Amino acid sequence: MLENFDKVIHCFSKLKPEFKDAITDTCRRMGKGMADFLDLEIVTLLDLERYAHCASSLVFQGLSRIWITSGLGHFPSLYEDYTLNAQGLHLINGVGAFFQKVHIIQGLVEDLNEIPPRVFWPREVWSKYADKIEDLIPSKKKINNFNEEKSIACLNELAVSSVQHIPDCMAYLKAYESRSSDTSVFRLMGGSILMFIASLELIYDNAEVLRGKVRIPKTEALRIMQKTETYPGFVEMLLEYVDRIISKAECISLQRRDFDCSAKMVRQMLETKKRGVQDLSEAINDT
Repeated sequence: MLENFDKVIHCFSKLKPEFKDAITDTCRRMGKGMADFLDLEIVTLLDLERYAHCASSLVFQGLSRIWITSGLGHFPSLYEDYTLNAQGLHLINGVGAFFQKVHIIQGLVEDLNEIPPRVFWPREVWSKYADKIEDLIPSKKKINNFNEEKSIACLNELAVSSVQHIPDCMAYLKAYESRSSDTSVFRLMGGSILMFIASLELIYDNAEVLRGKVRIPKTEALRIMQKTETYPGFVEMLLEYVDRIISKAECISLQRRDFDCSAKMVRQMLETKKRGVQDLSEAINDT
């Protein structure tokens, strides 16, 4: 992008002032927040969520501001006089944390192979399973203390921590009210949320994450795009992925009952979330 930044400036210069202000403010806040983490280690899950606020949640704040300004839609329960209220801040932080956690789980190998390595997995999590974070992945260049079973358990613990944010994603999407027949905003939001939930289902308990990138197939991405034309279609796919994750957790309970504590947690959390999604869907269909 830097090599073609003149094109970025050219497009930016054609925007209306209110859109320029939204983009400039978002980039400024993201840059400042992410710069603060250049010399800071991510020690706790809370540290990771603070980083996610800068790297992801602020993007959703900026996009929401643009959508409202453009007249395409609004979030009446989350904004007051174009200012994000406490509930809105909580939900957007939850969406950002969910996206960022799934992203850093997927990108473990790529991040550790950078020079210098980029470490986003919190120390309080990975240190339970390895002496060095590099031991979580197999090394081709040197002998390390890689233990696949422990590494998968570490991956699963991070995956479980991301599950708690799914209701925030749902509530954020539900809060959007279209002001036109254009469904592009809903499809973008709903499709993005489903893409990350599908990714969570794929990476949960998947040893291939420890060997490189794991991405959902293009055919699955196309199916998601087709299903997010309507809210019922979105809910249908969400419940499908929730059921898949629950099935994986049930398998873990049978195979590694005494080792991987994530299975019981994820089953309990998702069964509760599933009932909430079903209740929410029924309420929406009744209105």
